[in-house]
Amino acid sequence: MFKETQYTNPDGSVVTIFLGDRAKIGDRAKIGDRAKIGADATIGADATIGDRATIGDRATIGADATIGADATIGADATIGDRATIGDRATIGACATIGAYATIGAGASLHGFCGKYHFDVYDGKLRYGCLTMRMAEWIGKEEELCATHDRNVLPNLKRVVRTAVAFFGDGRAQ
Repeated sequence: MFKETQYTNPDGSVVTIFLGDRAKIGDRAKIGDRAKIGADATIGADATIGDRATIGDRATIGADATIGADATIGADATIGDRATIGDRATIGACATIGAYATIGAGASLHGFCGKYHFDVYDGKLRYGCLTMRMAEWIGKEEELCATHDRNVLPNLKRVVRTAVAFFGDGRAQ
């Protein structure tokens, strides 16, 4: 449950924000208009939260971190000191983004794990030659590896775990 309130930023500007119970906003933090900060969430000193950003319940935003406009930080996620999360990026529940890390605008995740490249974007995961919605990968790694390449099972499980941590399971899409 959010309570609509007026917040005065360090520059004197006044914005409307939605604040959950027991949420804490650190000294000199700048909060964007219409931002939502969940129950028991903590915003560090000198952090910047963009317009319409959503910070989940019990999430922690480190000191001097920047969360872009329309970004979403999931419940119980931790964003390290001086990390930057771009506009419209989504960080899943329970994810940890380290200090000084940068996650780009409209974030997607790309990489190479073992034998295959992978991409995570728009609620989908592509691993090797196979692209499916995130929810379709979860719990089916062994079955998929048996069909394609059993040797990559540990890598595929790691990719799926990481993708879910960053972007959620995609079931809400």
